[in-house]
Amino acid sequence: MKALFWVFAAAGPVAVGLWFLGALSPVAVETLYSRGVYPFLMSPWSRLTSSVPFALAPWTLLIVVAAAISSFFFWPPPKALAALGAGTSLILAWFVLGWGLNYQRHSWGDNHGWNVRGGTVVELESLADRLADRAAGLRSVLGEKPVDWSSREIRRAVTKAYERAGRSDPLLGGSWGDAKKFPLPEAMSWLGLAGIFVPFTAEPLVNSGPADWQLPFTMAHEAAHLRGWAREDEANFLAFWVLHDDSDPLLAYSAWSSALLYVAQALGGTELGIEAWKRVSDKMTPEMKRDWARSFEYWDRFRGPVSAAAGAINDAYLKSQGQSDGIRSYGRMVDLLLAGLKVSPLAGSSQAAPE
Repeated sequence: MKALFWVFAAAGPVAVGLWFLGALSPVAVETLYSRGVYPFLMSPWSRLTSSVPFALAPWTLLIVVAAAISSFFFWPPPKALAALGAGTSLILAWFVLGWGLNYQRHSWGDNHGWNVRGGTVVELESLADRLADRAAGLRSVLGEKPVDWSSREIRRAVTKAYERAGRSDPLLGGSWGDAKKFPLPEAMSWLGLAGIFVPFTAEPLVNSGPADWQLPFTMAHEAAHLRGWAREDEANFLAFWVLHDDSDPLLAYSAWSSALLYVAQALGGTELGIEAWKRVSDKMTPEMKRDWARSFEYWDRFRGPVSAAAGAINDAYLKSQGQSDGIRSYGRMVDLLLAGLKVSPLAGSSQAAPE
């Protein structure tokens, strides 16, 4: 029993050591782990957990917390604290070895030989123009018919979109489970979370509270994490890349409109960018503007100290995983989008990629 305790206690530090070693050799992490060990282990696990119709992660958390508290009733405090430390070490090892090493893999841009850099205001305005035009066209197709954006059918359609993308790019391939709805959407909203990926149960979970056009994009974002793309900018980019040419206008509109929102945020950093965005926003249809307004109104209800604290924690977590931009890394998907357009023009776009 003592030997098992020390194995558990040492597991976390050893895993963290491997994480730091991985930073020295992204090629090894990419080849051996992200393309080898990770999909071999996690793909069948995700399909198994996906077969359960409800989210397992919240119940798993409750069981872990209950076990930690109950240990103090069955063991003296020193032994309970030691067991708690060993258990925490084991959970840390599970996180790093079960998913976290993907932070140290080759980036999406490196894997594809892209030159990823920032864009000028002119480039961003050109990109925003294209996104707005396409989103407006898709929005006119949707009309005003009520849509259950978090339905099982849409969640399954996102998985199928990845399967289709995987036929042309093996880095998106494989057989994986579907996203699920988090059982307490308002709790996620108070934390400022549209979605979350839980590696322990291999579950991409989405907040169905907003019930709006961003949900398919969020599902695809969390599904990218499931497939081993841990960085937030890459998950955002892949959410767009996989859905933008989907035959279902619901998914395609979510991709184009969500990407437009990120470009709008990127343009908001300078006076020239703000002026550029004003020109682009004039091209948005009333329906699009109404969609955006409803989304902003929903999230405004939950702004406060809880969401601010959760944002700070998320920022610290991302920085601890090597994403120096923290939560700002979500918006760096625009850099990837500009780089990707140099080599693969957008489907459904009649304009040339910016030079």
